[in-house]
Amino acid sequence: MLVGKELFNWLERIGIGDRLKEVELYAPWTIVRVDGTVRHKSKMHEGEYSGYHLLGIELDEKLEHYA
Repeated sequence: MLVGKELFNWLERIGIGDRLKEVELYAPWTIVRVDGTVRHKSKMHEGEYSGYHLLGIELDEKLEHYA
């Protein structure tokens, strides 16, 4: 998940292994609420999204049936 400046304060409180509940994922055809565990967190240093953070979340359920 790509995280912009407006959520940096929230992101500072999130660590590897933390559980996230009811995270909303948006697609043009649906909005899905999911639970998961943070597995990766890093700051982008190059390219179009330089300055943003990348947050990897292992979801409790697969999203295949939403595609």
